[in-house]
Amino acid sequence: MKQSGGYVRVRSEQGEGTKFDIYFPRMGSESGDTFADEGAPVAAGERRSAKVLLVEDEQAVRELTRDFLTRAGHIVLEADDCAHAIKICEQLTEPVDLLITDVVMPDMSGPELAARFASLHPDLAVLFVSGYAAESLHQHIADLSNIPLVSKPFTSETLLGEVDKLLSRAELDS
Repeated sequence: MKQSGGYVRVRSEQGEGTKFDIYFPRMGSESGDTFADEGAPVAAGERRSAKVLLVEDEQAVRELTRDFLTRAGHIVLEADDCAHAIKICEQLTEPVDLLITDVVMPDMSGPELAARFASLHPDLAVLFVSGYAAESLHQHIADLSNIPLVSKPFTSETLLGEVDKLLSRAELDS
């Protein structure tokens, strides 16, 4: 919690039990209201719809990320580990537009997965997601300066902003 800038409030009453309130800061907030509730679903607006392969081993994070992406109009294929992601890609008739992967995974790192996919689909856009501090990520990614990376916890605006940038860049390159 401290690493993310959040905090936990604990209340306990004998015979009533214990209640834990967990507060995460809202990312990118300009106002002082950093712990406000996330608002209404993100409108698709002018966003380009893309086929996204989401690779995340934490179910709750995967489901939340999928919800952000689908509400924005993207088609999401989900994998809970890298082996599952590889199996999905082997069965596809058309490649995905974007790979979103956690950096630290149990079977293979996100960067290793991205490198494997890059050999098959060199134009594939990749967005990394991590809950680790930058200094901890250097064992997985040598140079973080030019890597599209979203830190957990993130808001839909932060995630979709990075997705939009990557998809726009991919369109310009093609």
